[in-house]
Amino acid sequence: MIRIVTMSVLVFSMLITSNLQAQMPPSPEEVANTVSNLWMQRDFTGMSNFVTNLYMAHSNYVPAIMASAFHDHCFSGDIAKATNKLVIVRDCATNWPSGYAHAFLDVLGSRINWAVGESRLALKRGISETQHKQNADPQALRDYVGDDRLPMAIYYLFWAPNTNVWPESN
Repeated sequence: MIRIVTMSVLVFSMLITSNLQAQMPPSPEEVANTVSNLWMQRDFTGMSNFVTNLYMAHSNYVPAIMASAFHDHCFSGDIAKATNKLVIVRDCATNWPSGYAHAFLDVLGSRINWAVGESRLALKRGISETQHKQNADPQALRDYVGDDRLPMAIYYLFWAPNTNVWPESN
């Protein structure tokens, strides 16, 4: 009987803990470290799962949006979708600047400019959006960046503030 009660209490406390953790997103540092570690380990499936689940659970959270934008670009080849997510963060930061450091806004602006430039360059080279999506391959980017470096989009995660894009949902 004591064993059943002990097991029941243990299971109940685990459920409460996991429920509380499910409601709170990981810190920006945890997001950046997890994504960068998975990238360096070449665990693209684990990274895709982490980012997808994070964004599904916390689609209003700036680090989740930034990670999802990288995922859209690198894994799906969808530069427009990635850029739109970054623009949403920028627009919200412009309208509600508290919680957004100027350094982050500068980094975010450069990331948006880079994505727009890459999209234009692809079109100039005759690479359609559909072709870009078909050729998306995180392994190819990993090979290009090298074994000891992160893509800039992952570095930007380290700058992400611990906030939601809409202030009333913080």
